[in-house]
Amino acid sequence: FTATRTGVYFAGATGFGKDEQTIGNYEITLGEANFDDDTVGDLPQLAGSISAGDTVEGRIDYSDDEDWYAITVEKGKSYWVTLETNRTQSPIYFPDASPLANPRLSVVTESLSEIAFNDDNGITRDAAVTFKAKNDGVYYIKALGGPGNTGDFILRADEFSPPEPPSPID
Repeated sequence: FTATRTGVYFAGATGFGKDEQTIGNYEITLGEANFDDDTVGDLPQLAGSISAGDTVEGRIDYSDDEDWYAITVEKGKSYWVTLETNRTQSPIYFPDASPLANPRLSVVTESLSEIAFNDDNGITRDAAVTFKAKNDGVYYIKALGGPGNTGDFILRADEFSPPEPPSPID
């Protein structure tokens, strides 16, 4: 959040879970966000770029940060996109390394209609989607963290060929 005035602010913590299972340890960290370091924006005109077959490393810099990437798509082609926590930078060698704990991923069309979203791919907490382009043009991939969820990520995009359906039995 951005403080609108000088004064005392209070932070609270709450849990969420099934059947009121919200008891446990927690840690609250407060720090300043440097919005000038956020090099990939959260609007189409501020988007970075990625092409099919590319990998991009990035960072969610603050809780509400969204990093948008433009990808040029062809009508009728299918694409897959993954957003993974960046586990390759060891804090021992990179003291500022901080993997994005729970990546979320969204894909929107040129008109900003969401066509795909994922939070946890079913195997890990990383995110993965596939989609089929309905038109030629530019779509936007949004890398998301969430409240208190910041850190480094790896974004991958490529064309996807779904398997052929099985042949009918005679």
